[in-house]
Amino acid sequence: MLRKRMKRNRMIRDGAAVIIALLLMPAVNAENIIEFHFWMDKDKNIRIEDVRVVPGETDMVQEHEYPLRIEVSGGKDTYSTFFVVPFSRLTNPPTPAKEVLVSKKLPYPGNSGKVMVFEYDNLLYSFDLSRLCVRDKECGDYENYLSCPEDCNLGVPDYLCWPAEDLVCDPDCAEEADPDCLRPEQETEVIKETEQTIQLINIIIWGAAAVVLVLAILASIHLRKKKR
Repeated sequence: MLRKRMKRNRMIRDGAAVIIALLLMPAVNAENIIEFHFWMDKDKNIRIEDVRVVPGETDMVQEHEYPLRIEVSGGKDTYSTFFVVPFSRLTNPPTPAKEVLVSKKLPYPGNSGKVMVFEYDNLLYSFDLSRLCVRDKECGDYENYLSCPEDCNLGVPDYLCWPAEDLVCDPDCAEEADPDCLRPEQETEVIKETEQTIQLINIIIWGAAAVVLVLAILASIHLRKKKR
């Protein structure tokens, strides 16, 4: 009985969280960015490490003399940022590196458009932003609930901690980072308190019903005596 009640409570909590996420999406969207992580070697070959929508600020650089640039297209707008890649490791002294991890914080125009990497006018790589939300009912690569609440609700692991009071424990948050998360002993205490509260309410309800019944019986007896 207790397990069924806990399961029902979790289902209600998860459903409420999805509704909250959908309501918050338009307000949060203006502050969301794309974290774009990729590896580049000396031959300018690129392989993606991770692409994720997160809250934050962009780090766009407008140094047009840099040979490399990233363009983000979506709708009517196109955003550009320029960069260089030093192929060396941060050691003392620096040592050569065949491949370097590049991380950029880019504007998020939504799930339409592309992120493209150029060397001058030569296209090196293109990432389609539709991959941020595949809509296959599975929270997969590059998706999280900010970019794809249809596939990733707040209770699903998506490599993004959202420590808000939204009735759902985010599994990506560290211990005690999310106020909605309870340790097993805390959850046991809450269940006990809830059970005690329910018992008290039942006692009050049944007690009030008994009082009303007794008063009704006394009133009925009093009326019969008057009629005689």
